[in-house]
Formats: sequence, structure tokens, C-alpha cells
Amino acid sequence: MIKLFTHMSDPDGLGCVILGKLMDEYLDFTLCKGVEELDTYLDFFLKINQAKNYDQVYVTDLCPSDVLLQRIEEDGLLIEQLSRSVQVQQYGDYQVGCVFGPYEIRNDLAEYLKGVSPQLDVLMLFAPDNSSVSFQALKENVEVRSLAESYGGDGHEQAASCSFEATLPYLLERVLK
Repeated sequence: MIKLFTHMSDPDGLGCVILGKLMDEYLDFTLCKGVEELDTYLDFFLKINQAKNYDQVYVTDLCPSDVLLQRIEEDGLLIEQLSRSVQVQQYGDYQVGCVFGPYEIRNDLAEYLKGVSPQLDVLMLFAPDNSSVSFQALKENVEVRSLAESYGGDGHEQAASCSFEATLPYLLERVLK
């Protein structure tokens, strides 16, 4: 079962609920008016340990406050939850782990995946909160700058990024296939 926290005041947040319901009719969702309300709901959700009741937990169209993200990271919940939602795609010679999440956790998630998913070559983190896609090499011999450049981005050999909008055709192609 999937739990979704999202924004209620615009089509971006409500669209996530619609797409989520199409993917899983048992989707459990909470609509939030803003970041303060999201933090209140999410904090309570974590305090009563509800995350254990779901296969995946998503926060879309809003980003929890830095204080709450720090607590989630310290509890190990965010990295563990996101790692379960990683979708593996073949991209050329690479096994790419694709996931949506907050931009701030890209390095931590990459380090976590190196240990638990040794078959993966690249982390491709779609970060709507930063309007970017981050590419992180998970192996020393993997170069990700060319992936970012193929979407108009740039960066270093082991870590690069591009704009979120540049990857929308890629996302649509993967979703519609």
C-alpha cells in the first residue's frame, strides 16, 4: 500500500493523487494546505510509527521543513523508504535506479544504495523541489556527466544534473511503454 502527502491547492498536488489512484486503487493520501500543515501531518505520522504500514511513502509538490527532513534522515526512514521505491531501468550499458525525492538527500541516498544495491551503476534522482534531476555514479568506473549532458545539463564525472523539465519526455516514454 502507498501513502501520499501532497498539496491540495493546485493541479500539481491533486494530479499526484489522480496518478497515484490510477497506479494503486488503495492509495492512502493526505492533502495539505502548505508546508506547515505537511510538517504537522508528517510529524504525527512518524511519531505514531505509521510508515511501517506502507510499502512506500511519498511527499509530492511540497517539501518538508529542514528540521523535519533532518529528523527523518536521523531516524533512517527517508533513505530506507526511498530505496524501496527505486525503479531500475536499463539506460545503455547502465543499470539506473530512478526515484523521486528531495534534492538534499541525493548524496546520502547514493551512499546508501551503494551498500544495498550493488547491481546499480547510477542513481537518477528526480527532485521536483529543486526542479532538477541529479545523476550520481554508484561505481568508480561510471561517468554520469554524459547522461546529464544528453538532457542539456552539466556537472562532474561522478555527479551531474539537468533541469527537471528536460527529462519529461524520458519520464513519459517510461510511463507509457
